[in-house]
Amino acid sequence: MIVMLLGLIGGRQVRDEYLLSQHAQPTIATVVSKSSGHGWIEYEYVVDGFTYSGNTPADATGKPFDKVVVGDTLVVNFDPTHPAVSGTTETRGAVRSTVPFLAMVFVGALVVVGIRQLKRK
Repeated sequence: MIVMLLGLIGGRQVRDEYLLSQHAQPTIATVVSKSSGHGWIEYEYVVDGFTYSGNTPADATGKPFDKVVVGDTLVVNFDPTHPAVSGTTETRGAVRSTVPFLAMVFVGALVVVGIRQLKRK
């Protein structure tokens, strides 16, 4: 079950990265909240009258986390064919640094499952 969950999370990140690499368009987003202790912010942006949201490291605003306030603006990229898919350069960096970790967890989970199967025989 953990392996499936990690696959879904990692798969979505890979899909979003692919879509943004093919179709990214910039737009202005507004900071709507801060995740204290994590250095991430949540933002909202509007495309064709619909509001979408995303999150990214606070650095994307050009300010340190403690200086970011709700209402600040930043530029985010979104995919016009899938407007709910968005991100920033900082988001992409965070995702890239997470992928090796997810891969290690995935391999570790496979090893644990393999050992359990061997012990059952």
